Amino acid sequence: MISSYEIIEKYSVLVEKHSIKNQLEEYSDSLYTTVYNVYRTYDSTGFPALDPYLKKKDCPVGQLITIGARPSIGKTAFAVSLIRNMLVRGKEILFFSLEMSSKDIINRLVSSISKVSLYNIIKKKYCPDEFDRVITAIEYLWTKHLYIVDIPNISINALWDIAVADKTRNCVGSDCILIDHFGLIGDEVSSSDKYESFSRELQSIAQVMNKPVITMFQLPRVNNQREPSLIDMPCAMNSLVDDSDIVLFLHRNRSQIEAEQCPIVGEEDVKSLQVAKVIIAKNKNGDIGHTFLGFDGSTASFENIEHPFRWFLQL
Repeated sequence: MISSYEIIEKYSVLVEKHSIKNQLEEYSDSLYTTVYNVYRTYDSTGFPALDPYLKKKDCPVGQLITIGARPSIGKTAFAVSLIRNMLVRGKEILFFSLEMSSKDIINRLVSSISKVSLYNIIKKKYCPDEFDRVITAIEYLWTKHLYIVDIPNISINALWDIAVADKTRNCVGSDCILIDHFGLIGDEVSSSDKYESFSRELQSIAQVMNKPVITMFQLPRVNNQREPSLIDMPCAMNSLVDDSDIVLFLHRNRSQIEAEQCPIVGEEDVKSLQVAKVIIAKNKNGDIGHTFLGFDGSTASFENIEHPFRWFLQL
């Protein structure tokens, strides 16, 4: 038989659970998360020519975005450029770098921000004013919230665990998760369906964490002169296309990578850029199409160009 004391204790706990204080705590947490997610929805990539394809008011925040390119076109450079642009806007980023070390990524970020040649930064050979620009870039990065996980062959389960741990920092965690690249995620599944499993897990991370997950992907090295399209994705990767909300491809004319340089108007620090075409091949909540960005080989970064329509002649 339950004593009167046990009954009182049981219902005291129940009453305390429903007190206005507890209700307000849950309400405040929900309100903060809602406002925060609305703020993230209207974010920018830092590339105005690309934003109209990606920024839609009715789009969910938690989307899986795949960015593919053939070798040496600039997958990591594009990822680092996105990180640079998001840091400028005060965003927090969780970056899984499965191909390069954190030191390599920092070198690229410093080069992209300071506009000092990546070669000079790696070799530590600076012109008179370059050293000060490098120090300024390092001090700037010191104030930002960027988390670089450079674990080679990381498993999808470990990626999940780190994403969950990141979210517990302040209830919402980083604003965006980037992975470079999909093909280097560790193989814990021995079956031929491992990539299907990986893509579904990344889609789940985006939806559960309610934040964009951007994964880079390397296309086969075939017919580099032809623009990539969805049919260039290996059959084993069809699930990645199916599970992705947005699929982008990067394309540069390989014969012009070193042979042709075009001046850019209004940028004194970046002397020349080469055209890069960004192809929006799939977009569940928006339009497909293409746009143009500039690629700066000296800093291994992508930049905005003032008159995109002039650049298609290079391709």
